[in-house]
This record gives sequence, structure tokens and C-alpha cells, in this order.
Amino acid sequence: MSQIQAPVPPPATPPAPVVLFITGPAACGKSTLAREWVRHCLKRCDPWTLIDKDLVGGQHGPRILELMGADPNDRDSPLFKQEVRDLDYRATLQLADEQLRLGGSVALPGPWTRELVDGLLEQPEQLGLPAVPSVVVWMSLSDAERRRRVEQRGNPLDRWKLKHWAAYSKGSRDGAPPDCKGPPPVVLQAERPLEEQIAAIEALVARKRAAQAPT
Repeated sequence: MSQIQAPVPPPATPPAPVVLFITGPAACGKSTLAREWVRHCLKRCDPWTLIDKDLVGGQHGPRILELMGADPNDRDSPLFKQEVRDLDYRATLQLADEQLRLGGSVALPGPWTRELVDGLLEQPEQLGLPAVPSVVVWMSLSDAERRRRVEQRGNPLDRWKLKHWAAYSKGSRDGAPPDCKGPPPVVLQAERPLEEQIAAIEALVARKRAAQAPT
């Protein structure tokens, strides 16, 4: 007979809000990890909100491309990056800003490549967010395994990637994060068990909160 686990008591004071950027290339498990992280925290009375950039732009992005006479499933071509990409990110950040100002933490899975390279993710206020602690991780996965996952999931949004894989994967550095102007992200191995990835993020978040705590 399994033992019933006692509920985790709520903290005396709400945990300080944190913004977590889960970055990395397609099919490395960013959204999956973000969902599991939020579930993990909610069980511990630590309120987090998941704001997935792909879901935020899932309605307006395809329609904009369609109106421009382009493939509505095209999420990687130069046209998408020029006309739609920044709209998706600005809308995601606007939602994150509201949650952080309400006192909750947010998990933001997405490539965030331009912002990562420019060193902005470590300084949320540079993105229009409150000056809260920021945790930035990069999901590392080999190109071979990533292509296998992309093909396996059969997502229409991946058609451009597969059609132009040689050019698309050239910038992925076989799992290594890009060179950044600011501090490099913490690298998580995407093929490791989710429990290990969550434990790593938990330690990073605890460290950032401890550094911000009043002395």
C-alpha cells in the first residue's frame, strides 16, 4: 500500500518573482520542460505562469503570413523573421510583464536567439520587464537527434526547417549556445531526464532568489 504524501505547506511569504528563459533550437524540449517546471512549482505553492511564445503568436502569425501571400506555416524564413517574429516576442513580453508586476514568476520557453546574443535576457528591464532576477538556460541537443525529433513530431511549422535543413542547422553549432555579449546561458543537456533538468533549474532559481533577499 502506497504511503500518502503530506501536502507541502505554503511558504510564510510568497517567493520572490523570477523570470526563467528556456532557450534553444527547435525540438530540444523547451516547452515540455517549461510545463513540467510550472507543475513542479505549483505543487510547492510557488506560483509560476507559462507563457509560450509559439502559443502567443499561434493565431496572428499565420494570418499575417497568409495576408502577405506566404505559407502560413512558415515560422523560420527571412520573411517571417522580418514581419512577424518581433510581434510574437513583444506580445509574450507584455504578458510576462503583467504577471511579474502581480508578483508571480514566469517561464518563457522559446529560441530568444537575438535577445540571448545581445545579452538582454540577463537584464529583464532592458526588455521592458521589471528588474527581477533572471535565469537563462540553453537546451543542448545534437543536430542529428534534433532532426530525428523534428521529423518524428510531424509539425507543419517544421516544413521550412526540413526543406532548408542544411542552412537552418548551420547556425545551431551542434547543440552549443551562440556566442553572447553578456554572460553565457547555463547549458542543460536535453537528453537528460526531466527530473535532472528541473533540479538544475530549481537550484538556479534558489540561488538567484537568495542573492536578492534582504540581508
